Amino acid sequence: MDTCIACASPLRDGARFCTRCGTAVAPRPEIEFVEDAPPPPVLEVAAAPSMPASPAAPASAAPPASPVTAASPVTAASPAAPAPAVSSLAARETAIPARIPAPVPAAAPLSRAAVGSLLAGVAPLLVSVGGNALASRFGVQAVEAINAGRPEGAWAPFLTTLTLLFLANAVLLALCGVLGRRGLRQTRSGAMTGRPFAVAGLATGAVNLVLWIVGLGVTLVRYSAILT
Repeated sequence: MDTCIACASPLRDGARFCTRCGTAVAPRPEIEFVEDAPPPPVLEVAAAPSMPASPAAPASAAPPASPVTAASPVTAASPAAPAPAVSSLAARETAIPARIPAPVPAAAPLSRAAVGSLLAGVAPLLVSVGGNALASRFGVQAVEAINAGRPEGAWAPFLTTLTLLFLANAVLLALCGVLGRRGLRQTRSGAMTGRPFAVAGLATGAVNLVLWIVGLGVTLVRYSAILT
């Protein structure tokens, strides 16, 4: 059975294209064999007639001539049969091409912007938990200082903590939005991976943004007397 010159797959008889890789298959040239030529006719050489002895010469003068034997038949050497002509195309078809291993594609790198978006989206929740706990502690200390007769500057630590808390959350949420959009652009064409991280970071950041706005409103309403 013939094989494809490109991928070495077996071919059906009479196939014009390879069913695996689609390479065109040239028809195998027919090899004509030349039959042996018939041998030439045998040439025979006739024997020369013997010469009779001269009557004038005595019998003892000349020895009797030896008879001439007939020469062995001479045959012409038969020409060697020409070797069958094999085209270079047939030789290439019969040879099995070496299989070249396909290069292993390199893995796409992970988008750092997508991972940073997820971290920036989760960070405001952790900052809010820690900041509210610290602000509550400063609030209790402020109430104790007022009850002890030291109202001057009692609410300063509490208000400073709330201000830094809201500013930190605002910066983290803005960073989450910027990194999330960049991560989506980098992973859109498939050149980089990590698109789920970017989507999760933007979703988490949106939830924390809503909580940040609600918390800011509640704080302003609850501590409006202190702020004024």
